[in-house]
Amino acid sequence: MTRVAALADIHLGHPDAPGLDWALSALRDAAAQGADVLVLAGDLIDRNHADEATVTQTEQLLRQAASTGLPVMLTWGNHDISARLPERLPTVAGVTVAPRTSVLTLTTGTRETPGTTPRVLTVHMTSVDADPDPRRPVSGFPVADGPGPHLGILHTSLTGEYSRKPCLPTTVAELESRGYGRWILGHVHHRPPVTETIGWGGMGNLLVVDL
Repeated sequence: MTRVAALADIHLGHPDAPGLDWALSALRDAAAQGADVLVLAGDLIDRNHADEATVTQTEQLLRQAASTGLPVMLTWGNHDISARLPERLPTVAGVTVAPRTSVLTLTTGTRETPGTTPRVLTVHMTSVDADPDPRRPVSGFPVADGPGPHLGILHTSLTGEYSRKPCLPTTVAELESRGYGRWILGHVHHRPPVTETIGWGGMGNLLVVDL
């Protein structure tokens, strides 16, 4: 079993968002729950409140995530890109950032537990590159093959019911065609159900899933 803990749509700086203290506490909770991998699925910052103090908070969040010693997977969301967050943040060792114009596939080991066989998780992810971003990148994600389980990470408006602007649109059928054990999505805040294996992380929620 591989345990993945995910945060999405933190929107640091927004007065109605849960805030940095909540996010740091959620990271501690993820480690306490035995997470093997941490996922940050986009919109770390709110584009309308992206002053330097909030950028500093975002860096603090990433450093706290890296300090857990767990692999950290990050995709940029549309608010991050609007706020030019990738250019404003220093590189944080231990955080793997999804590219903005291609799909990154990598394998990572899980936390070793005495008496168990370590497993490998294969992760596939890409980032938003513009706001809005009408590209349809899922056809460029490889079909599941090789070490598993497989996890896809995408900041997406899906077919658009929950979003005013297109953000890496796709369909459930297209996501399912890749054959992954789980898709963790960012962008939609209130976590409407999609399928048992496809879903948004949601604002103010620590999502923990076992693969």
